[in-house]
Amino acid sequence: MVPEIQATLREPCVENMLKALYFQFTVGSVPMFSVTFIGYWAYGSSAPAYLLSSVSGQVWLKAFANISAFLQSVISLHIFASPAYEYMDTKFGVNGGIFEIKSLSFRIAARGGYLAISFFHSSAISRASPEH
Repeated sequence: MVPEIQATLREPCVENMLKALYFQFTVGSVPMFSVTFIGYWAYGSSAPAYLLSSVSGQVWLKAFANISAFLQSVISLHIFASPAYEYMDTKFGVNGGIFEIKSLSFRIAARGGYLAISFFHSSAISRASPEH
C-alpha cells in the first residue's frame, strides 16, 4: 500500500499509481503463492479448508487469529480493489473535492456495491464447495 500512496503524490497520478499497483501485485503474489504451494506440498489435502478450525489452545489465541485473518482480508480487498475504484471514478467522471456530497455519495454507493458483490460472490463460492 505504501508504494501506491507514494505514487499518487507525484504527477501524473494515475500512471504512477498503476506502476505501483503492478509492482505491488507482483511482489505480493510471489509470497502468497509460495506459501500456498509449499503448504500443499507439506500437508497435501489432509489439511482442513479453514486452518484455524483445527487449532487447539486458548480461546483468546483463537479469537486473535480470527480477528487477524479478518483484518488481513479487509486490507487485501482494499489493496486489490484499488484499480476497480480508480476505474469507476474515471469511467463515471467523479470530479470535485473528496468530501463534496455528490462525489462522496457516489463513492460510498459504488464502492459499497462492489464490496457487497464481492462478499456475496465469495460466500456463494465457499458454499458451493463439496465440504459444505
